[in-house]
Amino acid sequence: MSSKDRTISVKLNPMERRRLGYVAWLKRRSVHRVMKEAILRMMEREEAKDMLKRWEQWMSDPHKELLRLSLIATAAGDAAGLPDHVVAQLAFGANRLRVIRGWRGMTLERLATALADIGADVHESTLDAIEDDRLRPEAGLTVALAKALDASVEVLLG
Repeated sequence: MSSKDRTISVKLNPMERRRLGYVAWLKRRSVHRVMKEAILRMMEREEAKDMLKRWEQWMSDPHKELLRLSLIATAAGDAAGLPDHVVAQLAFGANRLRVIRGWRGMTLERLATALADIGADVHESTLDAIEDDRLRPEAGLTVALAKALDASVEVLLG
């Protein structure tokens, strides 16, 4: 797949382009990076709203115990030892690395540092690509991720 197949353009009027350029200048980042960060933040916010809506529906369901058991049963992999809210996120299809990293309270930067501490030199952009399902980690990196996150490989892989 060529890069043109993956490119998405956004049409902005001249005033919006100037404002975007100014924000990029203020943050000392490229316009591309500012746009990408804004889009990713908006997607995370919308996904969080959707997750909250699903959680509220789950909590208001009179048969929530059956629903909870169903969620646990459909969660990919061995969810033993994971809190219910983590199992629910995994059952809804959230990225396993992102969910487990969040459960452990780690930023991408902190995870990269933890990996470096155990001898795995992995850049944050690589971790970001794994969390966005643009890259699949090789076996050695998966083991290192599990160790850095204090999780089993089975939980990380599902």
